[in-house]
Amino acid sequence: MFNFYTQVTNLDERVTDRVLYDILSQVGRVVDLHIPRDRETDKPKGFAFAEYETKEIADYAVKLLSGLVTLYNRTLRFGVSYLFSLDLLRQDNILNKMI
Repeated sequence: MFNFYTQVTNLDERVTDRVLYDILSQVGRVVDLHIPRDRETDKPKGFAFAEYETKEIADYAVKLLSGLVTLYNRTLRFGVSYLFSLDLLRQDNILNKMI
């Protein structure tokens, strides 16, 4: 079973889960949202993963929101990633090793 994620980059550290969720949910139901944080400082790393219910919604979110959303003078960038499982990444701590 595939999971349908968008990757959001260029996030300012002040962007909260709630603010990002509210923006992303305008496109479709967000099943899961994760903003990785630095282990030492607990500050956000500047990117996030959002899971949507279907591939079509994830694709649409990327097309609709790319170049459109600016928060704290940063234009957010969106991409699609179908194979990531946030539960697996969290469990294996892979997200912290990626950056």
